[in-house]
Amino acid sequence: MSGEIPKVLLVDDDKDLLQLIAMRLSAAGYNVNAVESGEAALASLAVSRPQVVVTDLRMQGMDGMALFDAMHRDSPSLPVVILTAHGTIPEAVSATRRGVFSFLTKPFEPKVLLDTVAEAMRLSSPPTGERESWRGEIITRSSAMEDLLAQARRVAASDASVCIFGQSGTGKELLARAFPKACSSPSSSGIRKDRSPAPSPIAGVSSRRRPAARCSSTKSATCRSRCR
Repeated sequence: MSGEIPKVLLVDDDKDLLQLIAMRLSAAGYNVNAVESGEAALASLAVSRPQVVVTDLRMQGMDGMALFDAMHRDSPSLPVVILTAHGTIPEAVSATRRGVFSFLTKPFEPKVLLDTVAEAMRLSSPPTGERESWRGEIITRSSAMEDLLAQARRVAASDASVCIFGQSGTGKELLARAFPKACSSPSSSGIRKDRSPAPSPIAGVSSRRRPAARCSSTKSATCRSRCR
């Protein structure tokens, strides 16, 4: 990511609002790809992956939550910020439980949006030096493993309880050693690994408090760590 302008995919079927938000994000230094539908967003994602997605909730055709679900299936670590003028507390709670990074109700202050995108960007795209320092033992070219590492880093930035599970030889020990280094605090309790077979060929990370960073498992979680 060093030297690259961070990318934001912006989705809204209101052309005026789309242009306004795109201008604000561009002025903040982001490379903004603005599209007017969920379908166009998925087509764009297939060509170039952004670090953060900002989408309206109510849109013609595919709405914001349907777009999130489609993106989340292939890119579970991609932060998605949803904007809405009709949001309710239950909707916001439901969205965050499903893994949405943030749920902002219109009208919102420009600073709130910029701060939210900046936080999502920080978790999605750590500086190269930081990335090397915490995951230096893990060498991979697998997009699936990169997604898993991004999930792990997001969990490490929280105070969530964590389970690392997977089949033998999938990298649980390496990930367990990397976790404390990714924590925002230098202290961390010991980490144990669940050696039960998992349905995925790579290690998985399960978080109790961060649904956005959870991988499903057929086995119950038997190990936890906490970064405070």
